[in-house]
Amino acid sequence: MNLSFVDMQYLDLSFHYWGTGTQASCEHEPYTLNAWGNDTKVVLASIENDTSCLGLNLRKHAGFDGLFVHMSSEDRIEVHFGDATTSSLSHGTKAFTVLAPKQPTGSYTGPAEGYNMNLTFVDTQYLDLSFHYWGTGTLASCEHEPYTLNAWGNDTKVVLASIKNDTSCLGLNLRKHAGFDGYFVHMSSEDRIEVHFGDATTSSLSRGAKALTFFV
Repeated sequence: MNLSFVDMQYLDLSFHYWGTGTQASCEHEPYTLNAWGNDTKVVLASIENDTSCLGLNLRKHAGFDGLFVHMSSEDRIEVHFGDATTSSLSHGTKAFTVLAPKQPTGSYTGPAEGYNMNLTFVDTQYLDLSFHYWGTGTLASCEHEPYTLNAWGNDTKVVLASIKNDTSCLGLNLRKHAGFDGYFVHMSSEDRIEVHFGDATTSSLSRGAKALTFFV
């Protein structure tokens, strides 16, 4: 862990948890200080919020259930965990920096368990997804579909915002007509998309230019 107090209201916290592989760099996080005997408890204001950087990555994905106490007489941070164990963070310059996983860009294509897929990231908010599913013959080209990225260990899960909506292109065609029940993970170290299916099988989409175009 790296814990840096920016000012009296905000701090930066970077971490890498080996247990799940989760890592994140959360900046400008609000905090307050509460008396803790002769010392001071550091309260992370956003950690209970699943949409915040600390709530999503440190608490939810890394399973952190502890708290931080500044031991004023020794000028160190004591990390208290839910199982009653403690560790210490020493005062000093940052020893290392935890980088967020590389984000997906461009196009990823390939066969995936009966699907032929083209997945293109238009920008940081929208993507295009074209597919042909041989099982039902369903094909569609869904453009400008909203998405978000969630930390997934050392990699990034691509969340398709509209796939649960039966009136959306992806919801109607990919989920309802083609029966897609999986999700997508960007493997940042290899720059490929791993497609996870409900039956626990996986397939990969490789980085490159679109190999084919689907017309509907």
